Amino acid sequence: MKIFVPASSGADSSYLLYRVLSDYDGEVVARIMRCDATTEDMENVRHVHAWLKSNVRDFDFGMGSSLHIKKYLGWTYRLGFYE
Repeated sequence: MKIFVPASSGADSSYLLYRVLSDYDGEVVARIMRCDATTEDMENVRHVHAWLKSNVRDFDFGMGSSLHIKKYLGWTYRLGFYE
């Protein structure tokens, strides 16, 4: 099972990612879908995700687009809902 986690640079999505990695066995794909974070925020995200990969388990992380939701889940969503 693949699990898609739309992420941001915030604590809530970092915690969600931690819980998904800890509680589920599927392949986890995490993507930052919309980035309005500062350079400092993004550096913190890199540290958090490096820690998760080292201390919890490996996962696929990167910048994303609406195509990731369609590819991994087969879902569509309204981009305007997030803006």
